[in-house]
Amino acid sequence: MQRAMAKEAEAVREKRARLIKAEAEQEASDKLCQAAQEIAANPAALELRRMQMVAEVGVEQNTTTILMLPSDFMSLANAVTNKLNCDAAKA
Repeated sequence: MQRAMAKEAEAVREKRARLIKAEAEQEASDKLCQAAQEIAANPAALELRRMQMVAEVGVEQNTTTILMLPSDFMSLANAVTNKLNCDAAKA
């Protein structure tokens, strides 16, 4: 009887842990979506984040190599993608 009760209690704890983890994943997803919208609305935020990342990596004494690309490349890539998609839709 005690084993059955212990197994039931363990199952309840595992269920609760899965629910908490799923809730945390949902919250993280919402925060990432919100951050993406804010960065899209203000491109300077992306540049500031890049500078912060470089500063953080610079503090650590490691051999990480960072290749910085201007955000204009991302805008250009998006424009090219949109153009290709538009041309494909016409065909």
